[in-house]
Amino acid sequence: MGKRCGIWLTVGLAAALAQGCSAHCQPPQPTPWDVEIRSIHGARELTREQAVAVTVAARPKWNRTGIQLVEGQEYSITAQGDWCDASTHQGPAGREDPRFRSVERWRRRKDAKWFELVCATNSDLATSFIVGEGALVPAGQRGELTCFANDLGVAYGNNSGGITMTVTRKK
Repeated sequence: MGKRCGIWLTVGLAAALAQGCSAHCQPPQPTPWDVEIRSIHGARELTREQAVAVTVAARPKWNRTGIQLVEGQEYSITAQGDWCDASTHQGPAGREDPRFRSVERWRRRKDAKWFELVCATNSDLATSFIVGEGALVPAGQRGELTCFANDLGVAYGNNSGGITMTVTRKK
């Protein structure tokens, strides 16, 4: 990826966060990690006890974090803030919604709530795990930590806003 493409990732994140945000679902400001890591090649490993905050936008099907998970290491992940599914204001813990029971089976992660924060390694749904507002996660394989708001695969166009996720390498 050339320099121009790396800059596009930072600009693309800002555009994705800004597009469609309602008054109740404003995106958080990009963190220093967002600006630094998303404008360079690849992902970086965290050192033991290093904590990094990243922005996770509601609209992209996958958010690249720039954080390299290392197999056998353990990570603490916490999240706060709000994002929106159409006009529904929601935090990273997600929600159950009886109005959508008939389509629950088509959520990207069926055992996660609507709009619950879900992460994976290298945008591979088979490696995904539920984070919600927080989780202690052992890395099963090496790769970039990627995340999304759990929604229908075809319904990301009406999502807006973003949350702040903090990742700390524990061991």
